[in-house]
Amino acid sequence: MIDKFRNEAKKARQTLEASAELAAPDEAAQNMAGPPRQLKVMVTCTKGYYQGQTFELHLSLDTNPICHLGRSSGKKYKSPLGLSLPKDPEVSTTHAELRLSDEGKVYFTDVNSTNGTTINDKALKPRKPLSLPLDAPAVVSMGSSDLTFTFAVPSET
Repeated sequence: MIDKFRNEAKKARQTLEASAELAAPDEAAQNMAGPPRQLKVMVTCTKGYYQGQTFELHLSLDTNPICHLGRSSGKKYKSPLGLSLPKDPEVSTTHAELRLSDEGKVYFTDVNSTNGTTINDKALKPRKPLSLPLDAPAVVSMGSSDLTFTFAVPSET
């Protein structure tokens, strides 16, 4: 009787393992079909102390899902992990953050800055994330700087 039970359990386990292998998508198929797991963010300063400069940031669900923006020159504010604007006295030390969500959306949050933030001429409420369009530039005003954010999925090499 025990042998019969063991044989049934073995067959059930083999059936489950076989169906799990069929159901598991490969990584390449997941990357093609799902939301982006990483984004390249190009930030061009069109007004302020950094006018004419372009910065490249990297958002990655695996290694860097948040980019910090502010006047701080700490490690997490260094490009490509974040954006440091130390020459702009109107930018708060910890002013804002960009966050890549599991759904592939990018959220911009003013983290209770002193002078506030506007995106496309709309004032942000502190600590209320705003979803940014990935297919159109977003103009962010923080401190005395106007920054144009554009997004691209990095090409795999």
